[in-house]
Amino acid sequence: MLLLLLGMSAAWGVGCRQALRITRASWPPYLVYQEGGPHSGMDFEILQALMNETGCRLQWVDPLPRRRRVLQLQEGEIDLILAATPRHPPAPGVRYTRTYRDELLGVLALRSLQGRELPALAARLSSFEDVLRTRTPLLVLNAGRLGPDFEPWRAPLREAGLLEPFETHGKGVAMLQRQRARLILGDVASLLDLARQQDMVLQLMPFGMVRAPVAFMLSEKSVSEADAQLLDQALGRLEARGVLREIRRRYGLD
Repeated sequence: MLLLLLGMSAAWGVGCRQALRITRASWPPYLVYQEGGPHSGMDFEILQALMNETGCRLQWVDPLPRRRRVLQLQEGEIDLILAATPRHPPAPGVRYTRTYRDELLGVLALRSLQGRELPALAARLSSFEDVLRTRTPLLVLNAGRLGPDFEPWRAPLREAGLLEPFETHGKGVAMLQRQRARLILGDVASLLDLARQQDMVLQLMPFGMVRAPVAFMLSEKSVSEADAQLLDQALGRLEARGVLREIRRRYGLD
């Protein structure tokens, strides 16, 4: 059924002015890349459905540090970034499509490492206040605005020396594996997927959760307004026809 829906793209595909440049990356389960192989993952499937619907093309470019990507997008050196939380007003030089899925951030605790059970933290931690009071180290994604529950505690936790930042979820899980900390704050689906691959069991904690819709971020400098509208309208059609929901459902995120 999904292939049939995607096959309807010929009726709509008019193409973008130029191929859309996007950096290679691996961010399971959303985007997975192995050297020399094709991409896969939920966001990739949604992006491919969007390309089929519009007749636009992707041009994959070499990976960039996560924080540098936005600067290069603003300069028009790349055209598209996945999974961006829309800001109102947007940062200079960027625009957003409509949202295409939700992102769930949360705190997870390491419960089992390669079959070895670890003492549970849930019984004594029910808030960031408890994290501070018990002086429990917390691995945290190096990003701004991680939710209204966490932000008031960011400075006190940092001043207490309890925050350990990580740049990618893969590095965060590696730090968990080395037991640099037992708690980690980041994208729940990505952390669970990466931990499972390393024979680790994580437990979602009852605080710090925030659900927010994400969109594709486009360069205002290199993506024309007409192409931005083309992409946005196509996302609306794919959502209305149930294509995006079917992709999200298969990944357990709808």
